[in-house]
Amino acid sequence: MYWLLQAFAGRFIRRGNLRITTPDGRCFTFGDGTGKPVALRFTTRAALREVLLDPELKFGEAYMDGTLVVDEGSIAEVLHVVCQNDAEAKRWSRPLYLLRYLKRRWQQRNP
Repeated sequence: MYWLLQAFAGRFIRRGNLRITTPDGRCFTFGDGTGKPVALRFTTRAALREVLLDPELKFGEAYMDGTLVVDEGSIAEVLHVVCQNDAEAKRWSRPLYLLRYLKRRWQQRNP
């Protein structure tokens, strides 16, 4: 699962300074180091997995549930880093959309 985090955030977060800590204590730093540093911590593996598979929905849910904690900075500063890198999202979101579409089709099949 950590390779997915590195691939996802490594390609998406190009500008800024974002540190993500996993439930077992591993730290990953993304961005070019500019701007105010912000840090996120996942408290459960399930939250990390869900955010990686459906970030648009599960990021906010994990934050509200308390399974995603902002350790450094504020949620507004985290969103600023994410919005700074929005142009990169268009490039990687297509394969993620395709995977979700295929999963939904498989689940809804009617043999």
